[in-house]
Amino acid sequence: MGRILIPDVRRKGWAMTDAGGQSPEGELRTPDPTFELPGASPMVVRASTDESALDLAGYGIRLTGYMLDGVLVLMFAGVLLLMTPRLNSVLLSVLGAVLGLLYAGILIGAWNGQTIGMKAMGTRCVNASDGSKVSMSTSLKRALTHAVFVIIWPLSPVDLAWPIWDKRNQTIHDKVASTVVVKV
Repeated sequence: MGRILIPDVRRKGWAMTDAGGQSPEGELRTPDPTFELPGASPMVVRASTDESALDLAGYGIRLTGYMLDGVLVLMFAGVLLLMTPRLNSVLLSVLGAVLGLLYAGILIGAWNGQTIGMKAMGTRCVNASDGSKVSMSTSLKRALTHAVFVIIWPLSPVDLAWPIWDKRNQTIHDKVASTVVVKV
């Protein structure tokens, strides 16, 4: 087997190894992704995150954060209801869904993947594939899907209960947006 030159993690230099990645001492060496060649621009390597390495938030902690967020949205909706007492239950449901959409969609997209309830519970919404920050469009897609479930109220409990039996603790709106909620 031929010998090749690879970056040496321990010495931040180069080491000879056989083509199979074994050092002369027989130990496996992994190249350092931050290693820089003298006179060259720094290497930018984006390591992919193994989906199984994500520390998923459990159902109880997610539900508690959701309830905290719900109280905040309902308080704001209550103030609006006091200002316009003639809203019927359908309009109130739509109002709550729109407020929730704006609240969750904007905060998760703009505030490090967290709502106030998520921050209080130490959780964050991230992309399911690589654990990266959720974009504003993904956040709004996730929030819009949840808002539809709130408007069609018999579906809302199904969406919120979905993490109980889902192996990745995802709600349906998480699945639609390809997101997961992780512990911070």
